[in-house]
Amino acid sequence: MAFDVKYNLDEVKIQNIFKNILFKSVLKIHALAIQNAPRGATDELAQKIDFFPKQYGESSYQIISQAQHSEAVEFGTSPHKVNPNKLKDWARLKLGDENAAYPVAKKIAKVGTDAHPFMYPAFLEVRKIWVPKFFQDETKR
Repeated sequence: MAFDVKYNLDEVKIQNIFKNILFKSVLKIHALAIQNAPRGATDELAQKIDFFPKQYGESSYQIISQAQHSEAVEFGTSPHKVNPNKLKDWARLKLGDENAAYPVAKKIAKVGTDAHPFMYPAFLEVRKIWVPKFFQDETKR
């Protein structure tokens, strides 16, 4: 038995639903990444997380951290040399002694640094929890 089913789809309405979901998702990833970012001594990671373009209605967005050490924090590093002088401010603010920069630099040279992901977990949470919620909210209207 064949059924003649006709749909009356409003393409503009459907596009708006997906634009709303996408923009809400970008805003949520942005907020969660800021919340998840390790605070360090200066809060630079959290302060430099941003997204582009800023306007609603785009078909794609980029969420980035513009802090120079973002990738090293997100993924960790293999052993590498670090100039202890570049760690002095951090050691003073975080450890209370700028001379602690020397043993920290030695440890990084021996073992590298651990990963402290802040961007990818934000993406995963939005994909798993928030996108379905946003979709449900948008389709109830």
